[in-house]
Amino acid sequence: MKMISAIVRQRGFWVKAVIVALLSVSLAALVFEVNRMVPGEDSDSVYTYGYYKARVTAVLFDDAEPASDQFEGRRTGRQNVELVLTNGPHKGETIILRRLPTLM
Repeated sequence: MKMISAIVRQRGFWVKAVIVALLSVSLAALVFEVNRMVPGEDSDSVYTYGYYKARVTAVLFDDAEPASDQFEGRRTGRQNVELVLTNGPHKGETIILRRLPTLM
């Protein structure tokens, strides 16, 4: 306890404590500002998804098997399909969708 009291009484301790506190508050404010959503603006976040309609033109690979009884009617496995987008900004483009081992 005496050692802690001696450290707190030192002038340099308080200067360092204030500097660390100011830097912490500045960093928190910067993180908050960078991640703030502005109403009416599109987000550049990777978590912003858009959904478009597509038509399956070919099943390229499918090793999916029925899942356990707990997930009746669902399958687990991998699947690659070829799709043609039918609306949106990439309408008419052909893409390949790869589903990794997962519950479908």
